Amino acid sequence: MEFQRGGHLRYILSVDGRDFVVPLVYRTTGDLLETDNPAASHVMSTRFTLGAGDMLILDFAGAQAIFIRER
Repeated sequence: MEFQRGGHLRYILSVDGRDFVVPLVYRTTGDLLETDNPAASHVMSTRFTLGAGDMLILDFAGAQAIFIRER
């Protein structure tokens, strides 16, 4: 996930050695991350927290995904 200025988010998925980029828009409201795909509108909201060591923790109804910032 690459959060960019102006509410843009590049979500990159690697499958079988190939990268797929999904351009999204995002905003945060409190502890909610709201994303939308302008190409095929689908708004999604998930709770997030910031953990130690630049971790972003997303909570998908109990299933957590942890992202660590690359430097």
